[in-house]
Amino acid sequence: METLVQVVTVALAVVAIIWHQQRTTDKLRDGTSQSIDKLRDDTDRGLANLGAAVVANGERLARIEGFLGIGMPDAAASKAAGATLPKHSPGQAEEPDAT
Repeated sequence: METLVQVVTVALAVVAIIWHQQRTTDKLRDGTSQSIDKLRDDTDRGLANLGAAVVANGERLARIEGFLGIGMPDAAASKAAGATLPKHSPGQAEEPDAT
C-alpha cells in the first residue's frame, strides 16, 4: 500500500510540474505575441510617416529646383546624356575590345 501511495504522489507531482510549466509557457507566449504585435504596429506607423515625409520632401525639392531653374523635368531626363547607356549587373564587367 505504501508503494502505491508513493507512486501516486510522484505521478501527481509530475503532472503538477508539467501543468505549471505549460501555464508559464502560455503566459510567456501571450506576452511575447502582444509585444510583437505592438512592434509591428509601431513599425507600420513609422514607415507610413516616413513615406509621407519622403513624398513631402520630394515635392519641396521639386519646387525649389523649379524656382532655381536647376531641376530636370522627367521628359528631359529621359533624353539626357547617358540616359540610354546599357545597364550592367553589379558583378558584370565590360569586356575590352579584342582589337
